[in-house]
Amino acid sequence: RRLNWLHQLSRVDVRTMYLPKRYDVQVSAAQWAILRRFQQNNTQTKNEVAEVTVLSLQELDRNLKALLKVGLLTLEENTLSLNLSFSNKRSKIKLVASLQADTKVENQSTHKHIQEDRKILLQAAAVRIMKSRKELDHTNLVMEIVNEVKHRFTPAVSDIKRCVSILIDKEYLERMESERNIYRYIA
Repeated sequence: RRLNWLHQLSRVDVRTMYLPKRYDVQVSAAQWAILRRFQQNNTQTKNEVAEVTVLSLQELDRNLKALLKVGLLTLEENTLSLNLSFSNKRSKIKLVASLQADTKVENQSTHKHIQEDRKILLQAAAVRIMKSRKELDHTNLVMEIVNEVKHRFTPAVSDIKRCVSILIDKEYLERMESERNIYRYIA
């Protein structure tokens, strides 16, 4: 067996000791590495923090955004400073949840993969139905495909039409010559 650490899912509980009121802050491992830089020195440049934490600038900005938003750190030009006058109504603050939101690129990539998986699922459902029925008209085929995949998602009719046309191109199905509305399964 092999143990793989998923650092993006890790959490660190930090207690502030430099303020009159104590705060328990839950941060990610990367945010903790950033905050750790301020243990000896109250000000750091962004480049110094990036160099020591070994985070890319994009990842550093993503992690700093939550720390700046809550007010633990302040940013002036390229210099990060520990907010010595920090105050919050809550004594327990969670910054991990704000980090777990997907970036736009990750979100688009995930959406693309989901669409591809759904397209394959629709094609497989159409082939299974046509294999058992041999011949079926378009309306009944669409209804049966919707019934078969409705427990996973609700497909759009345009997606089903697109998948049927792909199956015709792949020569799994063919249109009847006499009636263009009826499909036949090709074994």
